[in-house]
Amino acid sequence: MSENELHINERQFRQFIEGVRDYAIIMLDPTGRIISWNAGAERLKGYREAEILGQSMERLYPPETVAAGTPARLLAKAAAEGRCEDEGWRTRKDGTRFFANVVVTALRDEAGELIGFAKVTRDITERREAERRLQAHSERAEALLEAVPDAVVIVDHNGRIITVNAQTEAVFRYSRAELIGQPVEILIPERLQAAHIAERTAYHRAPAVRQMGAGRDLLARRSNGGEFPVDVSLSLLATPEGNLIISTIRDGTQRKAAELALRASEEQLKRAENIARIGSAWWEIGSGTINWSDGLYRVYGLSRDTFSPSQHSLAPLIHPDDRDQFMRDRELTGHGLCPPPSDYRIIRPDGTLRRLYREFAPVLDGTDIPCAYIASVQDVTERRQTEEQLRQAQKMEAIGNLTGGMAHDFNNLLGIVIANLDLLRELKGEDADVDELSQEALGAAIRGAELTRRLLAFARQQPLQPRRVDVNELVGGITKLLGRTVGEDVEISLDLATDVWPTVVDPAQLESSLVNLANNSRDAMPSGGRLFVKTANSHLDADYAALYHDVAPGDYVEIQVHDTGTGMSAEIMGRIFEPFYTTKEQGKGTGLGLSMVFGFMKQSGGHINVYSELGLGTTFRLYLPRLAQEEVWYSESILVEEALGGTESILIVEDNTGLRRVAVRQIGGLGYRVIEAEDANVALELLERENVDLMLTDIVMPGGIDGIQLARQACTRLR
Repeated sequence: MSENELHINERQFRQFIEGVRDYAIIMLDPTGRIISWNAGAERLKGYREAEILGQSMERLYPPETVAAGTPARLLAKAAAEGRCEDEGWRTRKDGTRFFANVVVTALRDEAGELIGFAKVTRDITERREAERRLQAHSERAEALLEAVPDAVVIVDHNGRIITVNAQTEAVFRYSRAELIGQPVEILIPERLQAAHIAERTAYHRAPAVRQMGAGRDLLARRSNGGEFPVDVSLSLLATPEGNLIISTIRDGTQRKAAELALRASEEQLKRAENIARIGSAWWEIGSGTINWSDGLYRVYGLSRDTFSPSQHSLAPLIHPDDRDQFMRDRELTGHGLCPPPSDYRIIRPDGTLRRLYREFAPVLDGTDIPCAYIASVQDVTERRQTEEQLRQAQKMEAIGNLTGGMAHDFNNLLGIVIANLDLLRELKGEDADVDELSQEALGAAIRGAELTRRLLAFARQQPLQPRRVDVNELVGGITKLLGRTVGEDVEISLDLATDVWPTVVDPAQLESSLVNLANNSRDAMPSGGRLFVKTANSHLDADYAALYHDVAPGDYVEIQVHDTGTGMSAEIMGRIFEPFYTTKEQGKGTGLGLSMVFGFMKQSGGHINVYSELGLGTTFRLYLPRLAQEEVWYSESILVEEALGGTESILIVEDNTGLRRVAVRQIGGLGYRVIEAEDANVALELLERENVDLMLTDIVMPGGIDGIQLARQACTRLR
């Protein structure tokens, strides 16, 4: 691999690490000192890169953790095993603590020598708190079970006891260990066990909450063989692992209290289903009977009073595109096969579209053949939307990184071409042919530079000149330009809200973005139509930001561009911001217009949203961050005077040989004494022995020292 390719890969890897903002990614040398610090680490830990580089990893840990030797132990374990993981409390710069998951990976060279460590840290404080709450909830549930004044025995679908409470031990005089795992018939007199097995099997086939002892006396058996009368209430609990039978065993005088306890338990389950947007269904294969939980009725937006679940009544609720697969899953269950987990969409009676996730679990009879199925159904609409947004954002980020790297390299190449053509034109003499050819080549190179500018815009690397902007004034000012863009057969309507908030943005780039959107609208209305441009103040709340992870909740200035054109399909909408993607004929478009708009909005801290339907037109919404009234924004004009030249010494530091050669020629042509260096290390050596009045340096360079670090070291040496 060439040095330039290594340089590109290193930059792209750095861009990737900086783009990962939810994880603190820290690179350590073999001694545990910090040598690399990404933006996620700065956000999580509170330290800027400049103040933490070179520090020991122990600085990131609480004193008691350092005293216990945790940091050293992690590095030693990673070095020995290649990778280690740990969880514990960590400290931010401001002294606050958070609970973290830490993964340390040893890095070795081709010869197997240890060259450092990669440490990835994630804040899991919220997850730990959720686990603590879940544990507390479980403990409360166990405490509730223990608080029931009667014996409670929970039995699985095979009739074996899986849980009992303390009162069961007291009533039956068995220890918990003696009961768990045993057939429930251990609690039944031997002469009645066969009848009880038959009743239990029948109960599984037709489960329902009921009082088995109502109207007759039942007998139970203690560990010493003594028999005593009991009343037993039964309920069925459907779980992914199978059906559970909850038996509350008591004497007749306590029957009412046990019914109240059972009702409270059922209500708790309903609340849990409601919170998790989960419902369950029991489908008996033989009879075709389907029983829904209250949670499932809520998921479907139906009422138990007006809807009776069945294969025929359920099918119309399924989205037409998912109905065939839904029915094929039902056919599998009818043949004794368990369908795989699946997503499907439903259309509720109120017309809303929801996406559900469903899993089946078979209930087996004595011959290992399913006699029923339990289905758990969860509403995952918002989760799937978030996942899709994340996938799209990751795809655009990856494309942006690749595009930015390519555009940067092309810019370097075009810079060499344009600069050399300028020099060639100065040396051409009186040859008209040379002048014409060089001028044509220069024009082509400048057009190429414009293409790379659009690519850099998509990659969010273009130079911007932001200033305070009145959006209404800007939109109103380019109306005539938009009119010339879309033509006379397209009517433009403006709806500019009063008191629109100010924003800070590059006005030229915003105008260019609006013209690009108008161009697309014109192409979508070949026979004419209407173009609406609207401004408004908008607040994007946390719910909206949850659907678009790159959006921060807050106040925004909204510019809406809507046309009455042909609209777009969902497939096309998923790709419109990709560079070079176009639906136009070959030669009719570069596919860079919308990608430039996308990159400009992201680089400006804004957000872009598009909605379109075939035959109903397209709406683009641009959101620019509001400039708060208390903020002061200064915009300075820079006057560029013609270079006059001089005799001072100028040091040029550039690792690209072609660019360095051009810069040396141009600056040397102005009379300056020019010294050149291919990297920071050579530049520092030259500064030791040369008198330098000015240094011009590239930013990203090989050798371990970038342009910013070089400038700082140079200033230190010159003091």
